[in-house]
Amino acid sequence: MRKTRGFTLIELLVVIAIIAILLAVLIPSLKKAKQLVQAAICGSNLHQWHIVFKMYTQDYNDSFHAGWGNSAPESNWWMDAGRQYYGDVDKIRCCPSATLPEYNIDGSAGPGMGKEPFRAWGIDSGSFFRRGDYGSYGINGWVENPTPRIEQAVGFDGRKHWRNMSIPGSSNVPLMTDAQWIDFWPEDTANQRPPNTMNERWGGESHFVRLCQNRHNERQDVVFLDGSISKVGLKQLWTLKWHREYNTAGPWTSAGGVRLDAWPLWMRYFRDY
Repeated sequence: MRKTRGFTLIELLVVIAIIAILLAVLIPSLKKAKQLVQAAICGSNLHQWHIVFKMYTQDYNDSFHAGWGNSAPESNWWMDAGRQYYGDVDKIRCCPSATLPEYNIDGSAGPGMGKEPFRAWGIDSGSFFRRGDYGSYGINGWVENPTPRIEQAVGFDGRKHWRNMSIPGSSNVPLMTDAQWIDFWPEDTANQRPPNTMNERWGGESHFVRLCQNRHNERQDVVFLDGSISKVGLKQLWTLKWHREYNTAGPWTSAGGVRLDAWPLWMRYFRDY
């Protein structure tokens, strides 16, 4: 009977080594390709949101929704205002790199809890916004058109709101971007600091902590009022025209004299703006 020759131990080790080398070469490339696809989908989602609000404002005399919440009859969140135009499709509210909600429908910790910046807000039990909504984009609250009642309740200066879609200089006015929360009102003051760590949970007086999210390799997608979409550097966020009186050369910009050591370590050596 003819004997079948098997692999020797050395031959098996050589094969394993070759496979390991191939994986070491391929995995980073596959990871990079996945990130590029996610960034492309993210930009596409934000483009869809511009279309949603373009249709909304066309139907409402160029005016944005009132914003802030559902506790007042004349107010609504952006998810509600645009619902009839985007068909209530959950995925369009999410960056593809941040789709896991931080809460379950019963209010317990969800699969995204503690995974900042790669998690979604929601799902809420219905006490704050519509039961079951979730997403990982937020709207620039300064574009909204609040009523005097909402202005008083929120406490923001109504003169700073853009209110309309068609405005001069709209190519530098953000509409929506990656965010940990559904909305934000950035200011040009020194206390509007960046997140202390990449995964800091939002809260406190700095609204930049809500929106500065390192999901796309030191950049994030932003859609502007004119419909343009840019991959904005994280430090560049402070140079955008968030509201009518916002100083784009404020204390957290190069033009405003920010020191390198003022930035938290995780952002310190990102590109300056």
